Amino acid sequence: MQKIGRHERCPCGSGDKYKRCHRRLR
Repeated sequence: MQKIGRHERCPCGSGDKYKRCHRRLR
């Protein structure tokens, strides 16, 4: 798995910050 910064855009395509979207997913 690639490391994603907490402030990077979530890869799910929602456009939200990673920490606000898929924060709990590994």
